[in-house]
Order: sequence, then C-alpha cells, then structure tokens
Amino acid sequence: MNSEAGAGTQWMLATYHDSDDSHHVDQPITREQIELIRDLFDRGDDEWMEAGCYPVGTEIWPQVSAILAYGPQAPGLSYFIEARAV
Repeated sequence: MNSEAGAGTQWMLATYHDSDDSHHVDQPITREQIELIRDLFDRGDDEWMEAGCYPVGTEIWPQVSAILAYGPQAPGLSYFIEARAV
C-alpha cells in the first residue's frame, strides 16, 4: 500500500434528510476506518474514495455501522461516504 495514498483527504459519513435533501450531520471517518470500509463499495478506480459520493445502502449498513460504531440508521435520513481535500 502506498503510504501517500489518501493523504490530504478527510472522509465523513454524511447524512441528508430524505424529505428535502438538506444536510443533516457529518461524522468524521479516520483513515483506518476507511481502509476497512472501502472494500464494501464498488469504487472503480477511486481506490481511496476521494472522487465520489458513495451511498451507504441498507445491505452494507451493518458492516459500516460496526466499523464506525454509529448505531442503527435513523428513519428519514440517507447516508453517504464523502471526502474532501484538507
């Protein structure tokens, strides 16, 4: 693994209200957590999930939730893994 891969990136679990797509809250994700989470997604050439917004579907929520220690999905919210440069 390239030690520089993913450098300068901050990941988060972003939530949005289903009713109007407004932003709800972000939870930071560490590099160590993203290393465990990224294999749950079809990310193509985006090895470090830096270029996209990845929906967290109900089928992978139990694994994502366990890694992030987040708890159950709240009704009326959609969950995504997002990244931004820092």
